[in-house]
Amino acid sequence: MQSKDGRLRAMVISATMAAMGLVLPIAFHAVGLGSKFLPMLLPLLLNGFLVPLPWAIATGALVPLLSAVTTGMPPLFPPVALSMSLECAVLSGTAAAIYRGRPSRLWYALITAILLGRVTSLGATWLLAR
Repeated sequence: MQSKDGRLRAMVISATMAAMGLVLPIAFHAVGLGSKFLPMLLPLLLNGFLVPLPWAIATGALVPLLSAVTTGMPPLFPPVALSMSLECAVLSGTAAAIYRGRPSRLWYALITAILLGRVTSLGATWLLAR
């Protein structure tokens, strides 16, 4: 169970990373780098390293859907936003679950989170395309 200060810290960090997850894609797409760097994933991955597991999963799942509603990217139809929502939740959740504040697990958590996120994206896209 988290203390009140711990919940507030997690809430502020998650809100900051969510805001960055909404703003960075707009900035990257403005200069033509959006599809190369996947800028929404970067703050959500960082969020996984900084907050507890439930906050990381919730933020990862909600940011793509919120972005789809507010900016139209990623699109709701075809269901790219749904696929990205699953990918971001797995990416953030895996990083949070493996890392748990131990610096010795940083690279293991990073590589595993990225691989599982990409596999989730591939699987979700495949299932939604059927």
